[in-house]
Amino acid sequence: MVKVQMKSIKGHLGFGIINPNAEETLVFLYGPGVRTQPSKIDKESRANIISSWDDGISHGKVKLKLGETKILALYRETEGNSIHTVDL
Repeated sequence: MVKVQMKSIKGHLGFGIINPNAEETLVFLYGPGVRTQPSKIDKESRANIISSWDDGISHGKVKLKLGETKILALYRETEGNSIHTVDL
């Protein structure tokens, strides 16, 4: 049996938005020792839309294991007159 010890890396994990209200909006993800190149988001210009952003991690520090998935944020939009809540 081979025992592999994972190295713990501490640091901030984040999601950035460049030019959120411009025609060419860019997004990127970053963490300790890694980052993605900014990627363009194709946005449709639509009228009468209600939208909302929610933070998926708002309870202080979060520990992740290698390969673990965690919801960082949530974006919702609707053409109706209300947005339902989501328990993250």
